[in-house]
Parts: sequence; structure tokens; C-alpha cells
Amino acid sequence: MESNPQCPIMVIEDDQSLNDIIRDHLKVVLPDTPVLFAHTVAEAQVLLSQYEQVILFIIDVNLPDGNGLDFLGDVKTVTPGAKAIVITAAPVPGLKQQSLDLGAIHLIEKPIEMFAFRELIRSIATGTEPSQSNHFHFHGTMRQLQLVDIIQIKCISKAQTVLQFTNPVGDVGLIHFYQGEIVHAETAVEQGVSAFNTIVCWKAGSFTELEQPVAEERTIFETWESLLMEAVRLADEQQPPPEEPEAESP
Repeated sequence: MESNPQCPIMVIEDDQSLNDIIRDHLKVVLPDTPVLFAHTVAEAQVLLSQYEQVILFIIDVNLPDGNGLDFLGDVKTVTPGAKAIVITAAPVPGLKQQSLDLGAIHLIEKPIEMFAFRELIRSIATGTEPSQSNHFHFHGTMRQLQLVDIIQIKCISKAQTVLQFTNPVGDVGLIHFYQGEIVHAETAVEQGVSAFNTIVCWKAGSFTELEQPVAEERTIFETWESLLMEAVRLADEQQPPPEEPEAESP
């Protein structure tokens, strides 16, 4: 196969349905950039020998015939300046640091939020991606997404991370996730379930995913489903009652 004169993107992912989704989104962001797909490390090695000027690698960690991080090490040997995004459905301890040490610029947990993925690709293509010190951090506002939705996404995706929430008056709360379960929460004055309920009752603010270890001491033992149901119930109780319409004069 002859090398394409345009520098391509290479996606190494064995899930064909995800490949199709990634292809569609890459066409939107970079319509003129060719995209190569490999389902295994072996296929990726063949493509790597044929295309020396790949501008971006999108690499799954768990592949049918090996580890995507091992392939990333090979990539950096051949093309030290290549950029890479690592994706995984199982964010085991140390994976973020291992990916960073191998030269990845981002680690994304499945299921992939495709709008954020598109914006990430756009920022890489335009050279505006975050600096090295900000890798693997996510931030946003609770005006864009309900706090309960943010928590539920982390639980469903089996995340192992710490989210920091800040409300409009500057109060800060942390929620710790371990393999999708909520194991600890804290504010300046509370810990455990009471702190979690306080945070969920905040109606606006911002959130950030922190690069720090999950708390070793567990203060919450309920399932995340029951925690959210109770927290939402308490938040509803704090809503002011609707105003009754004024009676019309006879």
C-alpha cells in the first residue's frame, strides 16, 4: 500500500460500532484528513510500518492480541513527536500516569462523550490543546449539565476518580468514586452521606475532575442508586412551594 500524501489519524479499537461513531465525528471536525482503523495490535503494527507521518493516534488499552500502551511505546520509538489519545473502559490505578509517561496527551474513559471528544480533536488540530500540567483534567459548569447527571455518568462508566464541586458562593465539596461506587464525600464541615446530600442540593456552580488518589477511608457504603434517590428527594423537599394563584375578585 502506498503512503497517503496527507498525514492520517490512526484509530486502534476493536469495537467496530465505536469505530463507526469515531469516524463520523472525525469527518465533521477534520473532513479532509484520512483515518486509518486497526482492530488489533498486529494490524496497527502493519499500518505503522506503512504510514510514518500519522498526526494522531487514538488507542484503546485492551485489545484482542495485546495492550494498547505497549503499542504506544512502539509508536514513540518510531515517531517520538506523535500525539496520542488513550481510551479505556477499565481505568485501573496508575493507568493515567502510565499513559502520561508514555507520551499520551489525554486519557478518555468509555463511554466516550462524543461532543467533548470532537472538541478535543479540534483543539489538537488547531494546536490549542491544554498544557502538560492540565492533562487528564476535566471541568465544566452545572448550568450545562445537572449535578445528578454528572454523578450518574461517573457511576455508570465505573469511574475511579475524584470530582470537586464548587457552588456560586465558593463552597467546595469532593465526591470520591471507586469502580463506579461513591465511597466518600466531604465539604468543609461534613463527611460521608450528609456531605454528599449537601453537594447534590447545590443548584449551580462548577466541577473539576482532580488528579489525586481516591480516599482510602470509606465513609459511604450505600449503592450509588440509593444515594442519588435519597439525595434527589431531599433536594426536592428544599424547593420552595409553588405560589398559589390569587383568587379572582367576584
